[in-house]
Amino acid sequence: MKARQIITHLAVLLLLVTPQARAAAPADGDNLATLAYLCPALQLADGDITLHPEQSNLDGGLQDLLALNMSLADIAWAAQFKASPHGATPVGATEQQQKPDPGTPEQIAAWKIAKATVDNSANFKNVLAKYGYTPENASQLMPLKGVIAQYAEAAFDIQEAEKTKVPTGHTDDQLKTLIKTAVYGHNGGYDVSKKAELGFPDSENREAACTAQSNSNPVKTIAGMVACLCTVKDNMAPAKAPCGPYGGEDFKWGTTTPPGNALWKKMRFSCPEEPKKPVTAMRIQNALTAAKLAFQAGGSDLYVGKYDGTGCDGSTNTACIKYTGQATNSVPIFTKAEWLDKLQTVQSELQQRLLAEQSKSQVIRQIETLKQLVKAATKHAEKLTPPTTQHQSDPKLATANDKNSQAQKTADCSKLEKAECKPDVGCKYNETTKKCEEDPKSHVVQANKEATGGATNSEGKK
Repeated sequence: MKARQIITHLAVLLLLVTPQARAAAPADGDNLATLAYLCPALQLADGDITLHPEQSNLDGGLQDLLALNMSLADIAWAAQFKASPHGATPVGATEQQQKPDPGTPEQIAAWKIAKATVDNSANFKNVLAKYGYTPENASQLMPLKGVIAQYAEAAFDIQEAEKTKVPTGHTDDQLKTLIKTAVYGHNGGYDVSKKAELGFPDSENREAACTAQSNSNPVKTIAGMVACLCTVKDNMAPAKAPCGPYGGEDFKWGTTTPPGNALWKKMRFSCPEEPKKPVTAMRIQNALTAAKLAFQAGGSDLYVGKYDGTGCDGSTNTACIKYTGQATNSVPIFTKAEWLDKLQTVQSELQQRLLAEQSKSQVIRQIETLKQLVKAATKHAEKLTPPTTQHQSDPKLATANDKNSQAQKTADCSKLEKAECKPDVGCKYNETTKKCEEDPKSHVVQANKEATGGATNSEGKK
């Protein structure tokens, strides 16, 4: 137990046993100090709650590298991940069922996304641009195929290993609901029509409700405690404002209900709303520490707020909370404080999230380093490619109809000079016609034919 708590408990115990203790009517500001302890917890539920840190997505940063790697992959291997038209049976589906899966479910899912990116000319053009290339010169990357594959595999393995560490628990919406419920008893704000959720199911005056008579639980919610501490009994005249503002005479508990919604807004005078302040694990922990300091005890009785040593009716006695049987040897028991468990759950999960996000940040930096190494390597890819004279139609990476986006070195043969008309670009020179023509026996043309499912011309069209 902290020194401050010990001093508080000793002071209350001394007050309880002192023979001079006598009834004292509520006064303005009596419970301002106690409200200061509860205010941080009350403010957690203000406005639209924003949890921090937000959960980051590891997948997005790796897709470009996976797509680049897919574009350089063997055509037959890459074809396994090509999406089939809606309702169509994939070619070779029966044979495929007899083959082992080409990778883990996570790998297959990632490769399908990469293949779809490659097969969309606009999307893949954007990917290439990030590495300083275009579809027209992307074939220069072929000599780096192995290096890029190694970097992509390493980055993917790092990412997937991190995903297994992500803590499971409540969703953001569920955590926000826990906060609202801890404070107000339901997923919303203060509402006197939901007095049962606040902790006061019966129709009772302030004295009965705030001293845990019948079925009431005055420490069930943060708002329920504040309602007891900041109002006096309905028949007190002139009324006082235990939580301020000084001179207020309408801070009264209803005849048989907690204070109304309009009065609640006035009661926030000494604990103003903070609707735009993010909720963090540290903020909740600080709020919990402060809120628990509001609890005092004498013998087996629990007290919250200024206690005159005789009662808590909020009229002839101070406007405090008394809960008999909720202390042991003058030490508070928090079993009835349902808000505590809820806020501790949120705090614990946000703390786990904070650690997970710190780990994610490290992984993201590692992946970014691998991506930068790929970019550094691709800057000099042309030096690894045998020099050839290029015409307007440079070697294409994607065909005109986007059916094959694998990096194949093809050209428009009809536009090439004799010196440029070579099999490695899918062409041969016809000595009879003195023209450059497509070479149907070229490995490039054959590869394109396999990828598109039929014969192709020099531009990759059927």
